Amino acid sequence: MREAHKALLDSLRSEGKILFFQAPTGYGKTSFTPHLYNEMSNRGGPPALIHVLPLKAIVEQAYNDFRNTLKDVNVGVQAHGIIEGKSPYLASPLTITTFDSFTLNLIGANVAEKGIGHYLVPKAMIASSAIVLDEAHLPLHSGDNHYATSMLAEVYALASWRNPVIIETATLPAQALSLAIRQLPPRLGIEIEVIEPVPDNTLDKCKNNYNNFKIRVNCVPDPDYYEKAKPVKWHYKRLQGDPAETVISLAQTGQRVFRVVDSVQRAISEYEQLASTLGSDNIALLHSRLTPIDRARQLEKVRRGAQVLVGTSAVEAGVDVSYDVLITDVPWGGGAPLSLLQRMGRINRYNESPEATVYLVDAPSRQAQALIGYLIKAEPNPRVPYDTARTKGYKELLDKFSKPHDVKVNHWYTIRDLALRSLKPYEVVKGLESAMNEACGLIRETLLTPIIPNPEDLGISWDKLLEDAANYIFPVDHRLLLRVAWRNNGKIRALIVEASKSRDHPYKLTLTIKDVNEPGQSCRRIATHMIRHGIAAYIASQGLYKPELGLQVDKGSSRGGTPGV
Repeated sequence: MREAHKALLDSLRSEGKILFFQAPTGYGKTSFTPHLYNEMSNRGGPPALIHVLPLKAIVEQAYNDFRNTLKDVNVGVQAHGIIEGKSPYLASPLTITTFDSFTLNLIGANVAEKGIGHYLVPKAMIASSAIVLDEAHLPLHSGDNHYATSMLAEVYALASWRNPVIIETATLPAQALSLAIRQLPPRLGIEIEVIEPVPDNTLDKCKNNYNNFKIRVNCVPDPDYYEKAKPVKWHYKRLQGDPAETVISLAQTGQRVFRVVDSVQRAISEYEQLASTLGSDNIALLHSRLTPIDRARQLEKVRRGAQVLVGTSAVEAGVDVSYDVLITDVPWGGGAPLSLLQRMGRINRYNESPEATVYLVDAPSRQAQALIGYLIKAEPNPRVPYDTARTKGYKELLDKFSKPHDVKVNHWYTIRDLALRSLKPYEVVKGLESAMNEACGLIRETLLTPIIPNPEDLGISWDKLLEDAANYIFPVDHRLLLRVAWRNNGKIRALIVEASKSRDHPYKLTLTIKDVNEPGQSCRRIATHMIRHGIAAYIASQGLYKPELGLQVDKGSSRGGTPGV
């Protein structure tokens, strides 16, 4: 147990408190939750704990890890789709869920399958639990103002209920922290505390970083962690030309390379180019348009020691890997520094080597050029937050180049009111309609639409697809749906889920494949279409999915095309 973990346990209050737990990548924030659950249970705290993560892929990974650690505890999971260990009402003693599912349940949009349950049940489970909001920087800097606003509004609601809330992140700029704290006015009477592990000679710098915040600040010296991280020398180099050639050159010298590309299609193309030279068994590919079963196969390659990992920003959080060298596109937007720091978090993760190198693929934009120039000149250490005698910390990078989202005021009030006040069915319906007018996905500006590949592309039968559907469903942006889905004479083919209760089966699901009317292109129409028909996933047209490579819908896209998230 690290020093900041001990401070976290000492600060935990069952009667309600907001804790911002900021620690560098590799510190062990997520993996500490089973210990947190045990300690909370021993102290007679809230009867349950809900751990919230931004991506379904890392929810499933955390579920397996927590279940292996807490063998005597009924660990549950709640996310879209049919998955092992599902806890549709968030009723397990320890439940892992996504931000989307958590917020939808909080506001009364019960995501338990159609025909089962009542929105007040999961809402009550949330109200009686301690809440961990992990990787919180992702919603706050997702590029979606509505998504960030939804998270801030839910924190306000939880604070009003006096839930113990722990907000965990490695990379939260001061502006983003200020924005979050401003949503928790003093009249709430809620205690707010920041816990941050620091090198023992930077305590004053840490405390000064929070001078403008009227909150408790707990800067925790952790010499054991930082004595390994501080001596590592980080090098930043501008890369011009073909990144794949540099990957091959470095790999042939025996180095393990992490290549991050900001487009799914270009990631696939580079993977194929590299595999033709280095061999497919020696290269892994990870992005958001892979089925769970293909993602698991690629992660197994990583665990077996694949020398090269090609990925998109979907690898930035929750994937516990360590490579020698990073070759990365330079993202832009208010969350660019956070993305880069998360990517660097997968390099020399446990400070095994005295040096680490980051190659920054040259980009034409003025903002990207400024960011590249800063990194080359300053050479910050992405494991050390504040400057030391010999080390440049990463806090300056965050504060210099990050820009938090604007709060969507109307949407904030809508989400807050749904969470706090909607106890009557008609209020819920009216409030959800208002939320959808603000953000089509209720909590996001866009809608994540579930897709399942055509079984012909997978080399399996339709019966096998139905039998094992959970291993093949993954989400895409709703704007891609009609480019992806299988259409026939004005109909669109979909996987339909129907739920029923009986004495023998309290939670029984039946899957069928049906042709339904096309939903149209607008986000609202697609959302309504999914609810009306009980759609678990839309079926992709044949020829679009290739096993281990993923869904390919934007071939030939140029830099700056569809983001690889």
